[in-house]
Amino acid sequence: MRILTLVLIALCLAACGGGNNAAPAGGANTEVLPPKNAGPNDHLKAIELRDRAAKLITEGDNTGAAELAEQAAKLDPNEPTVHDQLGFIYENLGRFDDAIESYARAAERFEGKDRRRVASAAVGCALKLTAKFLQAGKLEEAESAAKRGLEFSPDSYELTMQLGKVRFEGAVYDAAADAFDSAAGLVAGTPHYEALSWRGQSEFFGGEYEKAVATYTRLIDEGATGYEAYGWRAYSNFKLNRLDDAEMDFQVAAARTADPIKRGDYDEALKQLAERK
Repeated sequence: MRILTLVLIALCLAACGGGNNAAPAGGANTEVLPPKNAGPNDHLKAIELRDRAAKLITEGDNTGAAELAEQAAKLDPNEPTVHDQLGFIYENLGRFDDAIESYARAAERFEGKDRRRVASAAVGCALKLTAKFLQAGKLEEAESAAKRGLEFSPDSYELTMQLGKVRFEGAVYDAAADAFDSAAGLVAGTPHYEALSWRGQSEFFGGEYEKAVATYTRLIDEGATGYEAYGWRAYSNFKLNRLDDAEMDFQVAAARTADPIKRGDYDEALKQLAERK
C-alpha cells in the first residue's frame, strides 16, 4: 500500500510539471541575470579573503594573493575593494589587461577620490600594456590598449601620444597626425613641442608637405628648440620644390643643430642644392 501511494505521488508530480527537472513555464524569463548583492555571510567571507590576500601581498606572494582575491571577487562582486585589490595584484604580476578590467569594475563601484585613483591606475596599466604590444610589433593590440586606457582618461597626454606613435609605426600617418595634434592641445611647454614635432613628422612621411611646413613654422614661431624644426621644414620645402626656402632653412638648421650627423646631412643637402643652380 505504501509503495502504491508513492507511485501515485510520483505520477502526480510528473503530470503537474513538478520537480527540479521541470521545463520553464511558457513565457517565463530565462535570461541570465547579473549577480545579486552578496548575502551577509558571503560579504564577510569576501572581506576575510581580501585581508588574507593583503597579508600575502606584503610577503611577496602575489600568485597566492591572486587566488584569494579572485575568490573574494566571486563571493561579493559588488564590493569595490576586492576588485581594487585584484587589479593591484594583477598589475604586480604583469597581467596588465586583467588589471585594467579589475580596476574598471572597482571604478564602477567607487565614488569620488577612490574612483579617480583606480581610474588612474587603469590608465597606468594601459600605458604599460600599449608599450609592451608596441615593442612586440603587435600594433592592433597596442592601439586597442591605448584606446581602452583613454576610456578612463580621455585627456591623458601620455596615452594620446602613445596612440599616435602606434599609428606612426603602422604608417597610418594621417591618423597619427590627428592623435599628435590632440596631444599638443592638452599641454604646454616641452610636451606640447614634442607632440607638434611628431605631428610634423607624420605629415611629412604621409606626403602632406604643406601641412608639415605649417607645423614646423609654428614650432619655430613658438620658440621651440631641439626639434630640428628648420631641418624638417627644409626637407618639406624641398619636396614642394621651393628650393630657395629649402636652402635658407638648411643653412639655419646646419648652424643650429647639436647633432654632427644631422649637420653633415644638412651640409650635403646644401651642396646638392648648389649643384642644381
